[in-house]
Amino acid sequence: MNRESLHLQWAQLRQQWDDSHVLRIGVWLAALLVGLYLLLAGFDAADRQVERNRSAQAEVIRLEALSKDGNWAQRSQEVAGLRAAYDTAVWSDPDLALTEAGLQDWLRNTAQRLGLKVREITLVRAEAGAKPTDDLPPGHVLLKARMSVEVQRTPLFTLLAEMAGQERRIVVERFVMKGTQQPAVAEMDLRIVARPGAKP
Repeated sequence: MNRESLHLQWAQLRQQWDDSHVLRIGVWLAALLVGLYLLLAGFDAADRQVERNRSAQAEVIRLEALSKDGNWAQRSQEVAGLRAAYDTAVWSDPDLALTEAGLQDWLRNTAQRLGLKVREITLVRAEAGAKPTDDLPPGHVLLKARMSVEVQRTPLFTLLAEMAGQERRIVVERFVMKGTQQPAVAEMDLRIVARPGAKP
């Protein structure tokens, strides 16, 4: 494109600008809208920065208060106690397969000891690389089990109580009674936290 054609196009644009009030108003309105948008975006960025500064200042105040608290020995004992309680609630075996077998045996034996007829027990191991559903410490794995038993009211409630009182924690995530079939069946989704590779 040569210089003459550029001058010609520029002259045509100037002519259109001079001749059309609508074009001038539209361009000025567009420029005004862009300016308003940039102004609002700037205010939003400033508000975000102020909020970040407030959060940082609050964190500094919290850390200064913690640094003045000299009772670190007691805090260390509390943390050690919490860690010990957590460790006893975790299923620990040298191998994850042993944990799965131990959980399955505990569920089956406890249910049968209470007089419940076990219909089904299936275990699901969290897949390697899958996004964890819980915030687990490193080296811990979530195991899930589905258990179906024929309903007998008192033994079933006793089984649930024994799960709740179990030192190695068993959590009931879902409990469904299927009373339309005979005999009625209770279906439970359970989960445990395991630490494979731990010494028994």
